Amino acid sequence: AAALERLRKRRGGGVIGVNVGANKDAADRAADYVAGITTFADVASYFTVNVSSPNTPGLRDLQAPAALDDLVGRVLAERDRIASEHRTRRPVLVKLAPDLAEDDLAPIIDVLVRRG
Repeated sequence: AAALERLRKRRGGGVIGVNVGANKDAADRAADYVAGITTFADVASYFTVNVSSPNTPGLRDLQAPAALDDLVGRVLAERDRIASEHRTRRPVLVKLAPDLAEDDLAPIIDVLVRRG
């Protein structure tokens, strides 16, 4: 809430990227990402879906292709729902862990390319 208020009061131009993630105790982690998109839609220039934070136990499990597909699908659906109301479609980036095994990249990239 404090960050949102600061961003709303911000003056001047520039690009504002909002990094969204999940709370460590969330029962539905994807819902936390969707809530971040909803909350910051009017102040963000783009969103980063962070699935690589080492400080949130189990968060990297969202990089598994099926989990990532569900997460990105839900985030994009919310982004597009908001865009239909506000006529502004914000880009969504996905931040992956830098230490992924090379063999794990292809299925992850397939999900991201398919989701656009």
